[in-house]
Amino acid sequence: MFKIEKNIPVPARSFGRKSKYSIMLEMENGDSIVFRTGNEATYAQNFAKKKGIRTVRRAQSDGKIRVWREDRADFYERQR
Repeated sequence: MFKIEKNIPVPARSFGRKSKYSIMLEMENGDSIVFRTGNEATYAQNFAKKKGIRTVRRAQSDGKIRVWREDRADFYERQR
């Protein structure tokens, strides 16, 4: 038979392992990270986008990709 238990708090949800791209959450405006491949940069940017973080990427002369965190104000200022 089953036993009914009362006043047992529900534990917080666990969402599995931490993403290797969670470092994007620690970045401040203007900070950047260099990635070896375009795929790595894309995965990082997708992670950031899901968290509401705007990013910009540029290819470097050595073939690596640099991704910057950028807020909206800087983006619009640069467009002028």
